[in-house]
Amino acid sequence: MVPNFLLRFRAILRAWMNSCKSLAAAGLLAMPVSASVAASPAWPPGSVRMLVPAPAGGASDMIARLLAEKLSARLKRPFIVENMPGASGTIAARALVGSAADGSVVLVGPSGLATEVPHVMKLPFDPLKDMVQIAELSRSPMVLLANAALPASSLEELVQYARANPGKLSVASYSAGTRSHYAAELFTSKTGANVVHVPYKGSPPAIVDLVAGHVSLAFDVTPNVLGHIRAGKLKAIAIVGDKRSPLLPSVPTFAERGYAELNSHAWIGIWLPRRTPEATVRLIHDEVKVVWDTAAVREKLRSLGFEPAPDRTMAQQQSELNALFESNREIVHRFGIKLN
Repeated sequence: MVPNFLLRFRAILRAWMNSCKSLAAAGLLAMPVSASVAASPAWPPGSVRMLVPAPAGGASDMIARLLAEKLSARLKRPFIVENMPGASGTIAARALVGSAADGSVVLVGPSGLATEVPHVMKLPFDPLKDMVQIAELSRSPMVLLANAALPASSLEELVQYARANPGKLSVASYSAGTRSHYAAELFTSKTGANVVHVPYKGSPPAIVDLVAGHVSLAFDVTPNVLGHIRAGKLKAIAIVGDKRSPLLPSVPTFAERGYAELNSHAWIGIWLPRRTPEATVRLIHDEVKVVWDTAAVREKLRSLGFEPAPDRTMAQQQSELNALFESNREIVHRFGIKLN
């Protein structure tokens, strides 16, 4: 004969099991698990290294520091910006590719790392295959700049002066083998201006020398030079593109002046090693989107001289990277661009 207490225990157990079945059928039993997944961190515990392939003060550095600030506030962990300039950005890119691929190391830098540099440098890795851009952060137009003392204030005057003084003018790029360098080569080819190309290791030292008059001209993006233009320390000659910049509405484009081929675009994004697990890539993408896709960030970007990035999928970003890679290949081959 079964004791009464055991019968009561069986009845309680049966009732509990029936209750669990009802909760499961209603989807309520899964709520704690779902909440746990939603609360899981996008990054492994501890600080995150945010590599920047340029010196402090440049466009990529500005974007990285703004993003690090926003992510640190949201995720309550330090995002440490590490500037690693040199070798056209490949020092930082190589460090990223060789990292743990778990989200503990990210890179904030220009699309040119994947679309420009591989054409002029032999690399131990393939940026398009070994790196993945998970979010586009900003865009900015490129502008041809002149030292304030140069006796030319328009593109027509500059071309006339350069032709009359062959070899006297120099044009800086923020790194050899980059979009800035390509623009310099196209400028001299299309206008017939005989100027000497001077590559630098990043934008800040190039702009310092341009303001000081050590170089005559430079191609650079608006965030790096807007303050100098507004202060009268540099002249903005022409925008590399087919539309004017709202930040410099009085400055014409090269296309307006008959040089349609000087029309390039690029952007700054956040990158991970390609071998990063898909789940980690998606989580990081989503966290970045939360902090970046706000009115406050868009206003801040414009104040710094950037244009907010268009809303595009990772597949769309990859497609444009591939297209830019091919168009840049043609420029490099045409002008025989090589690094010293």
